[in-house]
Order: sequence, then C-alpha cells, then structure tokens
Amino acid sequence: MEDREYRYLREEMVIRYLKRGQIQSPRLAGAMRRVPRELFMEPKFSHLTYLDRPIPIPHSKGDFTPQAFQHTLFYEALDLLKGDSFLEVGTGSGYGAALAQEMVGSRGSVVTLEFDVDAYNFSKMCLARAGYHDVIVVNADGYAGYPEMAPYDKICVTASSESIPNELLQQLKKPGRLVAPIGAKAGLRGQDLMLFKKDREGKITEEKLGTVICSPLVSSEEK
Repeated sequence: MEDREYRYLREEMVIRYLKRGQIQSPRLAGAMRRVPRELFMEPKFSHLTYLDRPIPIPHSKGDFTPQAFQHTLFYEALDLLKGDSFLEVGTGSGYGAALAQEMVGSRGSVVTLEFDVDAYNFSKMCLARAGYHDVIVVNADGYAGYPEMAPYDKICVTASSESIPNELLQQLKKPGRLVAPIGAKAGLRGQDLMLFKKDREGKITEEKLGTVICSPLVSSEEK
C-alpha cells in the first residue's frame, strides 16, 4: 500500500472518530492525522492499521496494539497541552507515545515505560523509524513509575491494576491528571477507565469515564 493510501485511510479514521464524538480536541485530531500508525505495526499487519481492531505486537507475551479509538478515551480526559511533561505506563507499539509527543510538542517531554523486553525493543524500533527520537523509552517496572524525570503533568496507564500504585500518584504534579483502567482481570465486563485529578493542595478526586479491556499491569515481583 502506498503512502497516499495510508494518508487517505488515516483521514477517514479521524473523520469517523470526530463524527462519533470520540475526538473532541483539535490537538488530538491533528496528532492522529500526523502520526503514521502503519509504521507501528508489523508489516504483515499494516493493511489492518486503520480498522477498529487490536493488532498483535510481534514476539511479545500476548500484547496487542489497541484500537486507535482507545487512545482517544485516554487522551481526551488527560487534556495534553503543549509543554506538558507526560509519563506513559505500557508502551505497546509506541503509537500512543508518538501521539503524546505530537500533543506536548518540543517544549514538552514524553517518557514511556514497557516491562516486556520484546515489546520494548519493537516500540523503540517503531518510534525511531517514524521519526520520534525525542520520546524516552525505558524497559522498566510500571508500578515504580520513573522518578528520574518526575513530577509529571499527566500520566497515562494503559494496563490495568486493582488500584493505582502510590508511586505513580506521588509522581503526579499538583495539579495533575492520571488516567488508568482499574480492575486487573477484564473478563466479560472489562475494567473501569478512571480519571484521577490531583488539585493544588494534593487532594485526589476520581471520575469514571467508561469501560475498556486492557492487559494487566505486571511488576518485576511477578516475573
């Protein structure tokens, strides 16, 4: 498939999400128009890039690149702004980190953590070939966050847990926002996608955004 065909399918995807109301922010729409999602897929799956379905990440332990609209659920709630410092827990293919880099711009920073070494290597390769050299990709335990560059304006946890690790809340700025799926095992009902807001005094409030199905967050203690 040629680049112009991918560009057409990418625009079609963005229009679809705009019509559904899944994209509200012009910044997110612009980011999704600019990131070549096909470069975050194994070539044999690239024809599926702009369909609303999960796509396997090669050599990983059952990890998938989620449907692109799932990123809209996370990022609309986070309200990523130019200059934000952003932490992503669960890199996957790297597509979400690329979207975040587009949204925070050159004045912002994106750190993304991936525990699975094969997914880590794949995401690093995808981000490099797509030209996102400023994204910091770390092979690390997501439960511990990344204190080296904390605190963060926004944190996105793409894997589920029974509750938010205290380390991540501690690394969130005052004020700051964190989005995460809560409920370790998806089952048939999925997990609650929760928005945690920290105010200027450090008080945390919670809001349920909807239901998603995500892989569980794995720590080094479970390896």
